[in-house]
Amino acid sequence: MRIVFTDEMKKIDKYCEETLGLNTIALMENAASSIKDCVVNHAGNSKRIVAICGGGNNGADGLAALRKLGNLGYSVNAIMVGEKANENVELHRRILEKENVEMHKAKSCDIDFVLKDCDVILDCIFGIGFKGEIGEEPARVIDCINRSGKLIISVDMPSGVYGDSGKVSHYCVKADITVVLSDLKTGNVIYPGREYCGKLYVSDIGIPSFVKKMFAGNNEYLDEGFNLSNIVGNREKDTHKGDYGKICVVAGSRGMTGAAMLCAESALRSGAGYVFMLSPAGLLTVFESVLREPVKIPIGDNDDGFFREEHIEEVLKYVLTCDSVVIGPGLGIRETTKVFVRRLISELKNKDVKVILDADGINAFEGRSNELAGENIVITPHYVEFSRLTGSSLGDRIKDAGYFNDKGIITVLKGASTITSSKASFTVNGTGNPGMAVCGSGDVLCGIIAAFATRMNLYDAARYGVLVHGLCGDKARELYGEESMLSGDLINMLPQVLRIDW
Repeated sequence: MRIVFTDEMKKIDKYCEETLGLNTIALMENAASSIKDCVVNHAGNSKRIVAICGGGNNGADGLAALRKLGNLGYSVNAIMVGEKANENVELHRRILEKENVEMHKAKSCDIDFVLKDCDVILDCIFGIGFKGEIGEEPARVIDCINRSGKLIISVDMPSGVYGDSGKVSHYCVKADITVVLSDLKTGNVIYPGREYCGKLYVSDIGIPSFVKKMFAGNNEYLDEGFNLSNIVGNREKDTHKGDYGKICVVAGSRGMTGAAMLCAESALRSGAGYVFMLSPAGLLTVFESVLREPVKIPIGDNDDGFFREEHIEEVLKYVLTCDSVVIGPGLGIRETTKVFVRRLISELKNKDVKVILDADGINAFEGRSNELAGENIVITPHYVEFSRLTGSSLGDRIKDAGYFNDKGIITVLKGASTITSSKASFTVNGTGNPGMAVCGSGDVLCGIIAAFATRMNLYDAARYGVLVHGLCGDKARELYGEESMLSGDLINMLPQVLRIDW
């Protein structure tokens, strides 16, 4: 699904009205029908509706929806917030007054009393245009809404959520459902705003698709509704393992072999033909006793159990023959290992092999992020790793995810609503759950991305890898719950998630 920014939406609306003659009132009627349909579909036998409306077009949408609900026999009334109202609000208010719909002013009415007898509250105070801080009157109204215990349906965006960042004000409506008009906005899908939206009900209000393409970027939201047959191929009968990609996993150190194993196994389960496990020679017996399918390559002749700079040439001999390489899981944070990683990345920059840099691979560049660059690199930090790497605290998550875009690097900023960002666009992920917050989960993700990177561009490999990783987590939750989920469970779910019945 497409994601649009608020300024893009304003340009779309303006073009529709001024160039196409598709005026605001026509689109508002379509929006009102979508709101009405959402109420009908989700309110059950509830028949008493209160719309709490501000003075902008979001409020006008709510008033128009009340008229349509009233026509269906619902008991409707409205609470108006603020003293100012635009012409669209005034138009729909006059119509409702002629229908003898009761219109209250928030400033002077007992809001708790009005809400006490209703079943559904429509939140139409601010919409996507909210900025700044909540004033005293809307703060009081929002507080009443949140403690009402009623079904709360927000229109386009819960009041108090910043439309472009997902940040929330101190006072913010906690909706059960949000009716999203036309297209998702960033605040609908980025936490903490995503949590305040509740269930998303995306509705078409009649804006032509070519207009959206003119003004909106190629930013997307991926969730369980995505058709995986777009990324999972039907294998030819006359084929062999060399047709399905060669991957190197440069990972592991003494006491940290599990990360390397998880990465290698997930790559194989995600369709890779070959996986070469490159690890310090002293760890070979550990891997030989556990892993069957990957080809184990001992590096160096010491029993130290850590990579060092003198291993570079030996590692490159294998890596440069592969389609993709994962560098980082379980490498450790010895300074000699960090030097090895930085030198290896320097050698691989803009080469044909696609590089997935994770965990201790990222930590090797702490305080040296200026040394990271390359069109063939994806990094997969969680928030703590990102802050260490860049030396900055998290703010606007979309902007944070794009921190390395100018250097050609693709960033997978992991967390709730993981963001995959490139120069051209970003994708927000809607799959996964808190049970995946467990050691080794990121190692599994890297293996999936590495496998996908052998058969598609690196940006698609990263964002689809995140999608599939989250779907595995959701499958695992069904079996184990969130508390007992292990990273290995995600690998076990890959056959179910990636199986396509042709």
